[in-house]
Amino acid sequence: MHRITTISLFALFIGQSAHAAWVPVDCKDRPLEVQSLHRAIGVADLEKVRQSYRAAVLKAKPRSPLYAPHPYPRTREEIIENFRHAYFDRLFAGKSLETLPERERPIYEALKEGRLRVDVLRIENWDLSRCTGESPSSFYYLLRFFDPSTGKEVARSKQFETGHMGIYRHASLDPQGSLPALAEVPAVLRSRFSRTMPVEQPQYVMAAGLPHCWDDSPCIAFKSQGKLYLLDGGELLYEIDAGAPRTSVTARREQQIREGLQPLGVTEMNAPLISLGFEWARARRVGGQKPQ
Repeated sequence: MHRITTISLFALFIGQSAHAAWVPVDCKDRPLEVQSLHRAIGVADLEKVRQSYRAAVLKAKPRSPLYAPHPYPRTREEIIENFRHAYFDRLFAGKSLETLPERERPIYEALKEGRLRVDVLRIENWDLSRCTGESPSSFYYLLRFFDPSTGKEVARSKQFETGHMGIYRHASLDPQGSLPALAEVPAVLRSRFSRTMPVEQPQYVMAAGLPHCWDDSPCIAFKSQGKLYLLDGGELLYEIDAGAPRTSVTARREQQIREGLQPLGVTEMNAPLISLGFEWARARRVGGQKPQ
């Protein structure tokens, strides 16, 4: 079997191993509110649900929807093998090259022949699902696929902590924007925002609230001089004052039930709410131009 060429510079481990993964407010920081929310959404014992789900994943056999060659993978190689299984044996199982969408054929062939470079990134989950999902989801993996001859990114895929594929997206379907390397953050701040500041504990994050901190297009969070910052696609810089008022998840949920979905406007782009794990805070745009 051909193997995908991996030149990720051990992004999974080196990219964030210098600093422990972090979240401003974790589930364990709000145990009573977590329990209250679980009751509100009809889950009496989430821990029991999670233990049952983990056991089912670990026992799953080939052909089961819960099967992954390496459940709860620990290495980059295991993550990539899980992707290959999901791609060839699930997503495009039984399909010949001629029957694939035309835009997919070069990627399919390149994956078969091991001609793509793959970066594996760990993304911290600051969304509410961190504390409410049937499987613990404090992080996931983002696989980025590049054509080595052009350096162009051709696809991205999300892989859950369990080893299952979450998203696969061809780059031409939805341009995801830039995603700087963590080591490049100080240079990005200087060149794009004219800011020279210490960058502490940078990490990739997915969060609700901001326009572009999505599953396959995460933001970069870092600390600096007592404040939190979010770099959105390398284009917008948001600041979250550590002393700013916070909104509980319960209060935010009740507000959303009352008001329903609201369209994004100028206020949301300049000062959006953002989920910080099990809490919400108002961010402030301090750099970059908002999309037109």
